[in-house]
Amino acid sequence: MAAKFSFKFSILTIATFALLGIYFATVVDTGRDTYWHLAIGRRVFEEKAIPKIDTFTYGSPETLFTSTEWLSGLIMYAFVQTLGLNTGLLLLRIVIGLTAIYLLYLNLKLITSNEIITLAGISLVGFVLAIRLNDRPEIFSFVFVAFVNYVCFNFFTKQKLSRLTYFLPIVFFAWPNIHAFAPFGLAILAFWTSIFIFEKIYHQKKRGGFGIFFGLFIISVVLSALQNKKFLYPFLALNLKFEILEMSTLPERLMANNGFDFINQVPIEFYFYFLLLITYIMTFIVFLKKGFKNYSIGLICLFYLLLFLTPFRFYRLIPMATLMVLPVVIFQAKQTLLINVKIFGYLEKTAYATLAVMIIISIFSKNIIDQRIGAFVITDLSNPNPKNNIVDIINRSWNPYFPQNAPKIIKNHLTTRRLFTEGGLNDYFLWHIPEIKIFSDIMFEYRTQKDYKNEQIIASGASGWRELLKKYDIDTVVNHQDLPYLLAKTPVWELSNWQLVYVDEIATIYARDDVIKSIPVDLSVIQPELPTTLKFKQDNETKAIEQLGKLMAYEPKNAFAKSQLVAYYITKDLNRAKKLAEESRMIIPYDPIFSVQLAEIYANLNQCANATNYAKEAKRKSFDHIIIKGIANDAISRCQTTLE
Repeated sequence: MAAKFSFKFSILTIATFALLGIYFATVVDTGRDTYWHLAIGRRVFEEKAIPKIDTFTYGSPETLFTSTEWLSGLIMYAFVQTLGLNTGLLLLRIVIGLTAIYLLYLNLKLITSNEIITLAGISLVGFVLAIRLNDRPEIFSFVFVAFVNYVCFNFFTKQKLSRLTYFLPIVFFAWPNIHAFAPFGLAILAFWTSIFIFEKIYHQKKRGGFGIFFGLFIISVVLSALQNKKFLYPFLALNLKFEILEMSTLPERLMANNGFDFINQVPIEFYFYFLLLITYIMTFIVFLKKGFKNYSIGLICLFYLLLFLTPFRFYRLIPMATLMVLPVVIFQAKQTLLINVKIFGYLEKTAYATLAVMIIISIFSKNIIDQRIGAFVITDLSNPNPKNNIVDIINRSWNPYFPQNAPKIIKNHLTTRRLFTEGGLNDYFLWHIPEIKIFSDIMFEYRTQKDYKNEQIIASGASGWRELLKKYDIDTVVNHQDLPYLLAKTPVWELSNWQLVYVDEIATIYARDDVIKSIPVDLSVIQPELPTTLKFKQDNETKAIEQLGKLMAYEPKNAFAKSQLVAYYITKDLNRAKKLAEESRMIIPYDPIFSVQLAEIYANLNQCANATNYAKEAKRKSFDHIIIKGIANDAISRCQTTLE
C-alpha cells in the first residue's frame, strides 16, 4: 500500500520556504549557457525533431553532437514563450528550486522530528544550491536526485512505497534528455535496490511493495539502457581536457589563482562542504568504532560518503552532493554525537539563525555572500612569470555582463550573417538574433584544438587574425569594453572596410561595410580601443564631442558617452564637468565611474572632504576594482590626504 503525504506546516516552516523562494528569485543570475538551451528549445519546437547537428556555428567543420538536454531546453522555451524571458525563467527557477528543497524536507522528516534541525538543513542546502540554480538544465537534476533519494529513503524507513515511487520510470525516461546527471540517479536507485535485496535475503525483512519497487527499478534500468548514448554522455567529459573553471577538480579550483588572495578567493560553498565532510568522516569513524548490528546502515553511510567525495573530481558538484548527502549526515550525527541536550538546542538554533541571516543579507545585497563562481583574473603582462603576475581578481561587476542594447542595434541597422564575439556572449546573441551564426557555442563535443586556437587568434588579434576573419567570412564583431573586465579584443578597427556602429559601457559593435544598412549615430572619430582616458584623438576633438553628445541623446543612459564627456570637461570646464557627472550619477547610480570622476573634480577644486567621500563611494560601487581604486587614490593624493 502506498504511503500518504502530510501537508501540515508550521509558521516557521512556511516562512523558511518563503525566504528561500525570495532568495532564489533575488540572488541568482541567468547563466550564459541558458540562451543556448533556449535556442535549442525554440529549434525543437519549430522543427518538431531532436537536433543531431549544431546548426548555430560556423567555426568547426564537424558539428554532430549528442543532444542530452533538448527536453529541458524545450521546457525552458515554453516558459519563456508563455511568460516572457525574465518572468518565465524566474518562475521556473523558483518552482524547481523549491521542489528540490521540499523533497529534501520530506526526506529529513523521515530522519528527525526536530523542526529546527530540518529547517536548518534545508536552509543550508538552499543557500548552497542557489550557486548552481542559474536557469540551466542542471537545475532539473536537483529535483530528480532529491526525488530518487526521497522515495528510496521512504521505502527504507517506512517499509512501504510512497506514491511518488511509481514516477521512477518516467523520471529515468526523461532524465537523459534533460541533463547529463542521470547516472547519479540510477546509481542511487541501484544501490538502494541492492540494500533491499540484501535485507530480504539475509534478514528475511519484508517490505510491502518490494516486488513493485524492484519492477520499477528494472523498467528504469531498461529505459536508461535504451538511451545508452545519452545516458553515458557525462563519462565523455572525463576524457576531455577543459580550460573551464567550473569543470575543474576541487584542488584545481582552490589553487586556480596561484594562491593569490587565497582566503578571500575560496568560494563560500567550499567552507560548507568541508564542514560537512569533516562532520561526516568523524561521525562515520565513531559509528564504526561503536559497532553496529545493521550492516545495511553501515553500507548506506559508506555509499553516501563516496558520493560526497565526487566534488573532488568536479568541484561544481558540491551543491548537488550536499543535497544528496545531508540526510545521511544528519542521521549519522544523530546516532553518534553525544552532546548535552541543552547545548545541542543552542547549537541547532544558532545554525538556523546564522543561515537565515546569511540568506537575508544575500537578498538585500542581491548577491550570494562570498560567491566566487565568476572570478575574473587581471594579470600584469609585463611580468613573464604566470605564477606571480596576478594583480587583482574581480568577483563582481557593476555592469550587466550581457550587452542588452547590442541585439537591437544589430537587428535594426545591420544584415549580420556571421558574428564573432567573446565566448560567453555567443549564445546570448544566438537567442536574440536567430538568423545569425556564431563562431562557437557551449557544445564542446565536436570542437578540435585547432578550432579553439583559431578562435583565440581572432579574439586576441594575434598573428593571422585577418586571414581567419576572411576565411570564416565574419562580418560583425562585438568586443567587450574594458571595465570591469580587461579582455582581449579583435582589432577590426584597423581594417578600412569596417566601421564602429555602436558603443556603450558594456560592448562595442563593429561591422563590415557591406552589412551596414544604417548607422544609429555617426561615431567615425570615436576610438574605444585607445589606451588613453579620452577615446578620440586631439585633432578630432570638436567632432568627437559632437558625436558623443548625439550618442548620449540617442541613448540617455549610455555611460560611455557620459563618462567621456565628463572626462573631457574636467580638462576644460570643471563646473560643467561636475554638473554632468552629478546628473549621470543620479541616472546611472550603480556605475562607479561617475563617483570617481566627481572625486577627481572635487580634488581639482581642492574640496577634499567631498573628494574623499566620492572616492570611497567609487571604491565601494566598484567592489574595490584595482583601476577605479587607483584613480580614486590618485585624486585624493592631490588633496594631500589619505584614503582609508
